[in-house]
Amino acid sequence: MAEYWDLYNEHGEYLGENVARGNPIPSNKFHRVIHIWIINENREYLIQKRSTSVTWHPDKWSTTTGSVQSGNFDLLEEAYRELFEELSLSKNEIDLEFVREITIGQSLISIFVGFIPIYMIKNIAYNNEVSDVKWMSKYKIMELKELGKFVPFSEELFKIIFKLKL
Repeated sequence: MAEYWDLYNEHGEYLGENVARGNPIPSNKFHRVIHIWIINENREYLIQKRSTSVTWHPDKWSTTTGSVQSGNFDLLEEAYRELFEELSLSKNEIDLEFVREITIGQSLISIFVGFIPIYMIKNIAYNNEVSDVKWMSKYKIMELKELGKFVPFSEELFKIIFKLKL
């Protein structure tokens, strides 16, 4: 079954249209994406290695991300859906906080942050989209990025995340 994404204007207003995943997004229209950055008490970030079987940046490290599915307008609920889908973390295990929204290309990216203690990594059970998880400092993440081993998110996104006083 095909996955669909709703389309929005540059102000984030729903246009009543959608597009099937994999099809080009029409000019001057946008789709919504969720980014979730999880930290621990040592200010390390939980990153996940994307499976070799996924089409978008296989075998690269990333944070938990995903496109908002058509008909879903509660961005916090979509963030929890992505967390559960990719890492089996539920609302009872982590509180997410909305940081801000940025536009990159034709994506309206909603950034969320959450906290779990270091030991909870053992509770994570990932699916076929994820092949590994680990805690990593921002310096190690940037090192992976420079080596081409981290999904090439925009500099703006990294600046927002790494400047947060968490």
